[in-house]
Amino acid sequence: MSVFDRYLMRATLQGCGVMLMVLAALTLFVNFIGQSKYVGNGAYGLGDAFVFALLTLPSQIYQAMPIIALLGALIGLGGLAAHSELHVIRLSGASVWRLAGSVLMAGGVLMVLTGAFGEFIAPPLDQAARQFRTLKQHQKISIAGSNTSAWIKEGNDIISIDRMMSGGQVGGLYIYRFDDQRRLRSVIRADGARTNEEGDWFLENMRESRLSERGISTISAAMSASPGLLRPDLLELSAIDTDHLSARGLYEYYHYLRKNDLETSHYRQAFWTRIATTASVPLMLLLALPFVLGPMQRSGIGARLVAGIVIGMSYRLGSRSLYYSGDVFDLDPLLVGWGPVVLLAVLVTVGLSRVH
Repeated sequence: MSVFDRYLMRATLQGCGVMLMVLAALTLFVNFIGQSKYVGNGAYGLGDAFVFALLTLPSQIYQAMPIIALLGALIGLGGLAAHSELHVIRLSGASVWRLAGSVLMAGGVLMVLTGAFGEFIAPPLDQAARQFRTLKQHQKISIAGSNTSAWIKEGNDIISIDRMMSGGQVGGLYIYRFDDQRRLRSVIRADGARTNEEGDWFLENMRESRLSERGISTISAAMSASPGLLRPDLLELSAIDTDHLSARGLYEYYHYLRKNDLETSHYRQAFWTRIATTASVPLMLLLALPFVLGPMQRSGIGARLVAGIVIGMSYRLGSRSLYYSGDVFDLDPLLVGWGPVVLLAVLVTVGLSRVH
């Protein structure tokens, strides 16, 4: 690694570090303000709102990393271009592809950090934030479990859920009901359950065993209404939210669904999208290079930021639109996940080849 490789890497990563701190502070403030509607529910106060905003910050930063990379590269490399440092490096014999190689080294470092951040830091903190807020609002509730299962105690009921799914659905449900003297009165088993917009629950293939002094009686039904079984906000604590799972968690859950002959396309799509998000970070750094060597070589920092925000948000909106369209139109998960990244790679290649 040459001296100018290290110089370009340092400038690029410093620019990304500056943008990371700026956007983190702004996101934290917006998150905190957004929690004001929950303040006063139960024991949830202003301090708790700040803790929630802080815990959810890593997940939002991870999702915004491609935009942060683009803005950071425009600032770092744009500063070098504005002071003619990139021009001097090119006059020394370095081609635009040689510069791209140096920026790509910085992109590799940033991609590894982003991947580790999205795998090991953001998902557990996001899950902890949701549990923290709901338990503050409902202090009589006890919850334990993981991203795919849960034990929930509410009042005299203990509810065991084998599989948590999005869209207000669960699978493999057990309900243990006790009286005020903590004596077991009934056990309910259902193959699945779903909730409607009013919050009413419907148990599928329900079987209930009722215990009394006269013995045990059993009833069953293909579909049974159970109003007020569980509040939707409690269910959300352990629901499979693909936006907040790690790639490893998505992969494991996909294989679980496949093993049980369940629908897997949504989770395959989410898995590849998450991998592609991390892979897009180095490409975003490279995308800044044609701009700082071309039309924005002498532009101020304000113009570079505006251009970066427009490009970054366009990429974000486009990729998310394709993501949601994948479920609607049953698109191939690989196309949904990698389509935006391939298009970005084409734009980067064309942009670099046109730099003179």
